[in-house]
Amino acid sequence: MAYSLELLEDLYGQCLEKPANERKDFINEACGDNEDLKRVLYLMLENEQQSANYFGGLQQTLMGGLVDEESTHELAPGEKVGNYNVAAFLAKGGMSNVYLADRDDGQYEQRVAIKCFSAKVFSRKDTLSQIGEQQILARLRHPGIATLYDAGITESGVPYFIMEYIDGLPVDEWVEQRKLNLTAKLRLFEQVAGAVAYAHSHLILHLDLKPTNILVDKSGQAKLLDFGIATAITSGTGGQRPFVGTPMIAAPEQLMGANLTAATDVFQLGMLLHKIITGKYPVAESPSSAEGFTRFNPEKLIRNPEISPEIASELKAIIAKCLNHNPEERYSSLSDLVQDIRNYQQHYPVTALPNSLKYRAIKYYQRHKTQVISIAFIMLSLIAGTAISLWQADQATKQRDLALKSDEVSTATKNFLLDLFMAAHPSKTKGDTMTVFQFLDRGYLEAENYKGSPEIKLEMLTTIGKLYRSLGDYSKSKDVLDKVYAMAKDSSLPLSLTYVQAIQQLALYQRDVGNYDSAAAIMNQVFSLYKEIGYPEKDSLYTASLKYLAYINRSLEKNDEATELILQAIALEEQIWPDKRNINLAESYYTLGVIQRNQGQFPEAIGSISRSLELCENLMGTYFPGTIANLNMLASTYNLSGNPNSAMEHGRRAKDIAFRLYGESHMETATTVDNLGGFFLKLNQTDSAYYYFSKGMNIRHKLFPERNNVHVMISTNNLLSLFVKTQQPDSVRKYLAEALTVGKSTKVQARQRAVTYWQAGEFYEEIAKLDSARLYFQKALAENRSYLPESDERIVSVENRLKELDNKKHK
Repeated sequence: MAYSLELLEDLYGQCLEKPANERKDFINEACGDNEDLKRVLYLMLENEQQSANYFGGLQQTLMGGLVDEESTHELAPGEKVGNYNVAAFLAKGGMSNVYLADRDDGQYEQRVAIKCFSAKVFSRKDTLSQIGEQQILARLRHPGIATLYDAGITESGVPYFIMEYIDGLPVDEWVEQRKLNLTAKLRLFEQVAGAVAYAHSHLILHLDLKPTNILVDKSGQAKLLDFGIATAITSGTGGQRPFVGTPMIAAPEQLMGANLTAATDVFQLGMLLHKIITGKYPVAESPSSAEGFTRFNPEKLIRNPEISPEIASELKAIIAKCLNHNPEERYSSLSDLVQDIRNYQQHYPVTALPNSLKYRAIKYYQRHKTQVISIAFIMLSLIAGTAISLWQADQATKQRDLALKSDEVSTATKNFLLDLFMAAHPSKTKGDTMTVFQFLDRGYLEAENYKGSPEIKLEMLTTIGKLYRSLGDYSKSKDVLDKVYAMAKDSSLPLSLTYVQAIQQLALYQRDVGNYDSAAAIMNQVFSLYKEIGYPEKDSLYTASLKYLAYINRSLEKNDEATELILQAIALEEQIWPDKRNINLAESYYTLGVIQRNQGQFPEAIGSISRSLELCENLMGTYFPGTIANLNMLASTYNLSGNPNSAMEHGRRAKDIAFRLYGESHMETATTVDNLGGFFLKLNQTDSAYYYFSKGMNIRHKLFPERNNVHVMISTNNLLSLFVKTQQPDSVRKYLAEALTVGKSTKVQARQRAVTYWQAGEFYEEIAKLDSARLYFQKALAENRSYLPESDERIVSVENRLKELDNKKHK
């Protein structure tokens, strides 16, 4: 069974992040019945584990004569090299000329780069025509490595490589041109390190990791060049070797002609990391040759005045470890180097610094600062919310009297806050951290056992239920909100803002699990309660409720009502925040963008969502739920508007943030992987589409084990569409049966059922069962007409397919 490089890279990277004893089970689960993919992953892992032993014995490169100064042979446009015609000269290097060429054998179109070397660069025994060496280089199939297609010697005796043509910029120029921030720079560096690690797993070093050998294409994908030119390693003899590579970035062992190992590439990656971050190398001079080449003392790297002050001390330590003169003191593998980069970004201790108690304590605080602040904010909101309720009650005595004193409310809520914080303290948990779910479980227990005011207890439970829901634990959220609902039905509970907000949380739970009709009905009750307590419209809580109802109406395809509600919310919020820089407005612009997208207004939608994304990142940062939601929606909108490159760029970024912010079992994570699956399907990369669609399905099955749910229906339809497109009838029948079963649920909307029927019609038309195809297309048309205007493209498309079927039948 086939698989894509994207999928292979993704799974291999995930394998390396897991403990060794869990990798085999992960591969078996992730690969399913794809035995070819399993075999390759097992081989790569085996090589990765054994590579340290192998590298020590790999002594000799193909590049024994690269210091030869004889000029290279020049090719003219139209000259033939293998099956390719030279189209144009691209570049000249110290030992090669590079040409753009096109395949001309009539089999298929292909544009490549051809590198031609001096005829005396290679000795006869090291010539690139050796079949064994070509097989080694041809094994490198990775998205981050320019593919070697062929190698040989022309009739005139000129050695050449035929390689993938990369239309891109050197990595340092890309960084400068795009003005990347530090996070983006480190993400790009991880791409490069991942590609080099892949080569290491195939027992190949690079040894010349300079920016001009790393091009970044228009999509932001870094590609390594010159594998096999400066790096193909053979298991030859030991002893002194001639210098190979670029003196500016060469490791000491390269300059001395000593043995080369994986640590040599680690050294060069340290040089590259500094270059990417600061725009310069951490060296005292820029020599043109190995002679007289002097370096700073790596042990004094952190105090070197040439190091840019923008580099954080931990990154300086990482670079210093890479650049240690002793190869054995560098990172033992690239996975360790990349892990330290990630540790830095995620505020975990890096191994390049002493693991002192003070350092660990600092990292613990940095790592949990957001959580602590968030929890503090939530608990302070409890205090503030209760105070608001008291004030509202005081102002609306004609309604009801809460019969509570402010000091009683404050004391009760502060005790709740204190108990939770004490429970989360490491001295209590006897570990590094208390998870958010453990924190919430403790809060739930405290709230249930609270013996004071029913209103305070209601607010505590409402907040806990809201947090469980926002973190994706719908089962626990339902348990808590059921208790909230039972309390809310108690006629003795005074009517207040707290009461209204508790009812609203029930609506939001129904929304999140796909019960949109129920959610809309409850939200209408919320607005009736607002009127009953005389709550002002020019208030953020009121406008939030408008947005909730707008989004629910959007999900019900009531776009006109949704638009009216969201524009009302925006008008009120722009009065509340005249500078228009508030996170509530970001949410409103997002909702407006979603509605515009639903109506096919793609440029307007991209504008609204981009405005929301900018506010989210500026006000709340990258790792914020609103940032992920905007990236997901932008990706989807770009995809619908016919811009797959922008869609993929935003989708991948959303996935990375979602996994870090939410973990794997969350609705937003499922949405991000589903989006990626859809993008890959549109690009006909069906194996990658299957991987991401299956991942989304697994997440949703965990969240909704009963499965008769709109979200499970979405995943089922995704897989159904994939198998219809790839013409796999057994799989089509399996997922069609599942979709038809789930589609009977009242929780599934007409929109999802229409997708199922459309895919069924496509399938039966493909296998020439035209009566069945017509039946399902008619069902799709009926579902679409139940919620869409006649002019909608989805209705027109089905009508056209029915006409085409009639024409086929009468031929």
